[in-house]
Amino acid sequence: MYGLRGINNIYVPNGTGRDSIITRSQDFNKGKVYSPSVNKSSMAAAGLPCQPPPRSHGPRPLSPARLDGMVKGKRHEVKAPTKRSSSVSALVEKWSQAPGAYPFISPIKMQQRQRVEPLEGWASAASWSPAMAKGALASVQKAAMLKA
Repeated sequence: MYGLRGINNIYVPNGTGRDSIITRSQDFNKGKVYSPSVNKSSMAAAGLPCQPPPRSHGPRPLSPARLDGMVKGKRHEVKAPTKRSSSVSALVEKWSQAPGAYPFISPIKMQQRQRVEPLEGWASAASWSPAMAKGALASVQKAAMLKA
């Protein structure tokens, strides 16, 4: 840690405590004279484990089974490629057959109230024609104006 002073002597901690490993180090505070060893950090001198950081990039280390297969000249097993997703209708059909599945109700059906049909809309045999819907709306508006 004493080498940090040689790089930049203007370090100011921000007060969160996340930098306490630097600011509480005797190497950093008192310099090279008080460090336990030139090539040994104060963490290693205190007997704390110094582990390399976990790998985040690159290939994974070889497993014993893979290493044995390479020595014997065996080819490794290739995983089957993942299936592409199905269409929405195929997914709905598959999911509706799964155990414990709720029946699929389309959003339009969810908005429909039972035994109530809109003046214009879902075009069933009981739906009103556009002309009848306009006439009914006009009569409802007229009745509302008379009440007011």
